[in-house]
This record gives sequence, C-alpha cells and structure tokens, in this order.
Amino acid sequence: MLNRAFGESHLLLDYLVTLYVLTLAFLLPYSFLCILLTYGATRQKSYTTGLNTNHPPVTIQLPIYNERNTIHRLLEAVSNLRWPKSRLEILVLDDSNDETSILVENEINSYRSLGFDIKAIRRADRTGFKAGALQNALKHSHGDYIAIFDADSTPPEDFLEATIPLLESDSELGFIQTRLGYNNRSFNNLTEAFAIALANHYQLELPGRDNLSLISTFNGSAGVIRKEALIDVGGWRWYTLTEDADLSARMAVNGWRSRYLNEVVVGSEVPYTLEDFVEQQSRWALGGIQAAPRLLKPIWLSRHHSLPQKVEATIHLTNYLVFPVMVVSSVLLVCLIVLGFDPEPIYISSIGLLSLLGSTGVSSMYAFSLRFAGHRILDKILYLSLLGAIGVGMSPRLSAMIFGNILSRKSEFVVTPKYNADGNSDPTDVVINKNSKSGGYIEMLFIIITLVGIIYAFINTTYIVIGSLIIQLLCYLTTLYYIRK
Repeated sequence: MLNRAFGESHLLLDYLVTLYVLTLAFLLPYSFLCILLTYGATRQKSYTTGLNTNHPPVTIQLPIYNERNTIHRLLEAVSNLRWPKSRLEILVLDDSNDETSILVENEINSYRSLGFDIKAIRRADRTGFKAGALQNALKHSHGDYIAIFDADSTPPEDFLEATIPLLESDSELGFIQTRLGYNNRSFNNLTEAFAIALANHYQLELPGRDNLSLISTFNGSAGVIRKEALIDVGGWRWYTLTEDADLSARMAVNGWRSRYLNEVVVGSEVPYTLEDFVEQQSRWALGGIQAAPRLLKPIWLSRHHSLPQKVEATIHLTNYLVFPVMVVSSVLLVCLIVLGFDPEPIYISSIGLLSLLGSTGVSSMYAFSLRFAGHRILDKILYLSLLGAIGVGMSPRLSAMIFGNILSRKSEFVVTPKYNADGNSDPTDVVINKNSKSGGYIEMLFIIITLVGIIYAFINTTYIVIGSLIIQLLCYLTTLYYIRK
C-alpha cells in the first residue's frame, strides 16, 4: 500500500515537473521576439515624399460612445488639420446614449457655420460596437482615404500632410499607422507606468516590425486606411473585439502593405486606474484569442509572406496567452516546492538558462523604448519597477477575466473612460469613476499561494526560489494596493 502511494506520488511529481518545463518552453518564443523587435527598432527607416498638391478627398471618421469629456477637444483638433475644406469630410460616428449626442449636435452646427462638411452618423443600436459603427459609416464615406481617430485623440495639424502623400505615392499601401503620445502621462504614478507600457508598442514593436518587414497592425486610431483596400478585404468584421488586428491581417493576406510613421505623434490618453487598464488589456487579449483561429490559417497559406513572417505573426496574434501561462507556471512551482522538489536542475538546464536570457530581453525592450523616446532610464526606473510589478501582479486577474469571458461567451466592447486631463491637471479636480468588481480577492488568493511557497521553500531548504517568490509576492501586494485604492 505504501509502495503504491509512493509510486502515485512520484508519478504526480513527474507530471507536474513536465508541465512546469513546458510552461517555461512555451514562454521562450515570446521572450525572444522582444529581443528581435528591439533589434529591428534600431534599424530606423524614414519615408519621404514630395509635397502633395493633389489633395485627394479624405474622410475623417470619429467613432465615439458617451465621450462628453473629450468631444470638444477632438473636434477642435480635427478642424485644425491642414487640408482644403472642400476635400475634407468629417463623420462623427455617435453611438452615445447620454448627453454626448447633444454636445455633438452643438459642435456640428458650429463647425458647419465655418464651412466644414461635417455630420453625425447614428444607429438604432450598437451592433458590432466600434467595428459595427465603422462598417456602417463606410457607405457614408466619400473620401479616397479614411483617417480614424478615437475620442481621446488630438492629431497634429500636419497629420494629413504627413500621411496622405505616402499613400498617394504607393498604390500598394493599404494603411499608415502613426504613433500615439499620451497627454495624461504624468497625471499620476499609474498613468506614467501605463504610458511606458503602451508607448513601448509604438516606440519599439511597431518600428521593429516595420523595419524588419514583418506583418504590422493598424491600431484602430491615429491612422489612415485606403478605402479601396478596405473594400477589397470586405470591410470591418466584429466577431472579435480587436477588429483592427483582424483588418490588418486580412489586408496582409490580400497583399496590401503598410507603413508606420514614428515621427507623427497623435495625442491620446492612457487609462487612469489599474482596473481600467486591466479591462482594456482583457479586451485586447480576448479579441486576440477570438481572432487567432480565423486568421492563422489564411496567414500560413498566404503566398505574400515568408516563413519568418508567418512565425512572427503567429506569436504576435497569440501573445496574450503569456499571462495565463505565467499564472499556471507560478502555481506549478509552488506545488513542486510543497511536494519537496528542488527546481535547481531545471534552472541550470538549457530551458532554464534560455528562460533567464529571455527575461532580460523583456526588460531590455522597455529600457530601449524609453531611450528611443528620449528619456533617461534612471529617471523612469521607479515607474519601470511599478510597471513590472503590475505586469506580474495583474496576470491572475487578467487571466480570470479572459477565460471568464470565453466561458460566458461575453464579448462586450467596454470603452475605456477618458477624462480630458493632462500632466498639469490637479488629480483632485478630476472625478475618476471607480467600479471595483472583485475587491482584490484574486490577488489575495495568489498572495496566500505565494506565501505557502515561501514557507515550504524554507522548510525544504529550496533557497533558490525564495528570491523570485518574494518578488512575486511584492507584485501581488502592489496590484492589490492599487486595485483597492
């Protein structure tokens, strides 16, 4: 009986060790992609064209939903774009069900009196959310090119002058994406950390993909799409919450190319609270999981792309799986420690050493993106540390939200709140809507799990894992603090 119990225990341990090693192996390509994109971002390209004297007709689409705080700023910035009024059409895609619609009408009447071709497009319901609004607006759009700006956008006056000539000079370009800047970056510690995270996408990932000729993405705002290309791929689809990634992949499969302009910066806002940030990330994560099964097959069958391009696209489309795999890996590690297993042989194996190298790639990516943006790393080290803590600490919550939405088949496009604040705004003057749904219970659970791991690591003298477990504990505590703050 004892031998049987011992054998079953030994078999369970073998299974857990195998699963733990598999989680480490799964994370490797995502880690090393960070190193590849960092290298790609250093190979800067510049795109120049002559002055545009043609001024083709351009449609500006502004999808909004209950954006009373930012609608005036948005329309003011769009009205300042340098483009002949006779060649510019402005469509406010207003799905609002609050007083925003009244504000929109007042703004539209004001700009019409100044000679702008501007109108609101409204629907009976929010079918398809943002993608549905964009697809509905397509039949109302008369421009050769469609520029899209979210409600928090503040495009520079020369935005169209910088983008349209490139599209005019290359008939194979399907879209141009520009960089987002963040007006509220210095509003508080969280917004600074979130800005580092999101700016990394624009300062490093997109330039890296563009410079290495990898499949890039339109990001749903601050970009211009060729209407012909949009129609060619069948317009917008809303089976996924990341309609922009879906559109980008379908354009690539159909042979349309893209450009990223890092030097053109459109102002925007990052989320103000950790809950809103996690909600935003969960929407992107769920959208990626929804899109990947439909997009991977046509990408792999595409005759327009090489094997490296297809591999990178696969990693990119599934990158949010990193978070649940990280959670599983951390739980498996605690289980192994409780069972008395010493993971040191794994850490000094090739998988362990490659994982260590890959982890340095992730941190280096954020450091380089700060350098590319002109920041001193030492000046941002505290915010980098906060971002690292949140990245690990929010993994259980984000994973639970992803799989909870999958199981419930929930697919609602939750708009990230905007408050029209900037670094000069007094935080006490900005009323932030707090809507805590869990009270931090997920974080508390993982604090307990991690504490158990630390205790058993001391009991079993598995000292090699104590440092990493303490770091994880601090990450969960930090996340809990900001969730309950």
